[in-house]
Amino acid sequence: MKKPLEKPSVEGVKNDSPLDGMPIEGAETSQKEKEELVTAHPTVFGHVLVKGKAIPLHDGDIVVTCAEPGFRRAGLEHPHMRVHPEGSLTEEQLTLLRAEPKISVIEIGG
Repeated sequence: MKKPLEKPSVEGVKNDSPLDGMPIEGAETSQKEKEELVTAHPTVFGHVLVKGKAIPLHDGDIVVTCAEPGFRRAGLEHPHMRVHPEGSLTEEQLTLLRAEPKISVIEIGG
């Protein structure tokens, strides 16, 4: 039977977080530490692999794929695939992209 992974401990260093970086239930965490966890480590919903590079997908990201790289729509030139961070596309641009048959729009998260 395999032993569960344990986070290494260094003498004198506070070690109350498991390997995923989230606090252990019951461990004391200050409000500042909680805020740092939220802002420093946004939830990754998955990854897109492009040319051997893993691009993390976060809540609110929009993945746009284009059947004809270099095609222009909504004021943008589209490569085969691009991940747009939340808020980088306007509603008007999204409406135009969703209506275009050469383009697929994938919204990440809720």
